Amino acid sequence: MESSEWFKLDIAEKDKLVAMNVMGLNYFNSPESIDWYQQHYELGLWHYTSNIQDANKILQKLSEENKKVTIHMLSQNVFHCCFYENEGDTKSFISSNSLSDAICLAAIQYKKKELQKK
Repeated sequence: MESSEWFKLDIAEKDKLVAMNVMGLNYFNSPESIDWYQQHYELGLWHYTSNIQDANKILQKLSEENKKVTIHMLSQNVFHCCFYENEGDTKSFISSNSLSDAICLAAIQYKKKELQKK
């Protein structure tokens, strides 16, 4: 997913992409499971892009997969984030106006690159 596409999505759409592509949640195969996901989402679960505690779950998951992260706060409203495996890897930073959103987009970009390697 390109950054330009990401910023056109609403928060719920972003959170769903993170749930599926980064966190591996598999609640989207039937109308019943989609309804179950939506009900729980409305209760406050899986708000990765707008809740730093949920975004931290992404950091924990990728850390468990031995991924490294670098985060820079450039100003009060500009954050850069990048996931990588080895110190020598080329780092491609993602920029956003919130830390949780930067973490989410960087994680999606990283997972996309990981799939392309396979």
